Amino acid sequence: MAVTYKWTNNRTKVAGKRNINLVVIHDMEAPELDGTAEAVAAYFQKPATRASAHECVDNNSAVVGVPDNDVAWAAPGANHDGLQFELAGYAKQSLKQWGDPYSDSLLHLAARRVARKCETHDIPVRFRDAADLRAGGARRRGITTHAQVTLAHHQSTHTDPGPNFPMLTFVGMVTAASHSLDLSDLQEAYRADSLRRKTHPKQVRRLQRALGMRTQSGRYGPWTKKAATRMFGHPQVQWEDLKAIAKTTGIKVYK
Repeated sequence: MAVTYKWTNNRTKVAGKRNINLVVIHDMEAPELDGTAEAVAAYFQKPATRASAHECVDNNSAVVGVPDNDVAWAAPGANHDGLQFELAGYAKQSLKQWGDPYSDSLLHLAARRVARKCETHDIPVRFRDAADLRAGGARRRGITTHAQVTLAHHQSTHTDPGPNFPMLTFVGMVTAASHSLDLSDLQEAYRADSLRRKTHPKQVRRLQRALGMRTQSGRYGPWTKKAATRMFGHPQVQWEDLKAIAKTTGIKVYK
């Protein structure tokens, strides 16, 4: 999985800490092709577009366009407290089309990215419909779609990602990814102190559990580095190391 950054100025900057309640799923209305995420993210960079998303995801990559703490312009009524995810494809797709090999890869990759956001911001991995969004409070916290935001707030006419999007299956994928180790996330823990904070403690804690550490603090510090070196002969966990962990612990790993 490739994760790149194409920042856009089509966003509302937030000075203090933003209250994030939702992950909002959209489709891009763009073809299922390699490079669609990059193309749509580039489109969101144009000043005339007047729209944006926190992440664009296709079958093999994710492109981050807006920092979590800033507001993306994507779903009126849920922009202020939502993280906006754009997925390659069309709202007109059938259930069968959402299950083709491209979409299967897309959905699993998106689920992994959404799972990390849910962990970071303590968002429940639960689908929220229009009634939940209107109710507010705890019922508003979860994963929803642009269509449900439209039904709840009537501030746009968008109905993406369409009636055949496998939402409950997708939420199940997010749940599964929440209990996994992701190599691309973990590798950031080894680069510098400033980047370690980007790896969520739950990710590191799962690694510490797999390494058999007595203290599972969720921080990749000297003792975790020492344990990784002792088990693997080097301080950085590689893909082959994670596959070995999976065999002995049952923890699912992703590359």
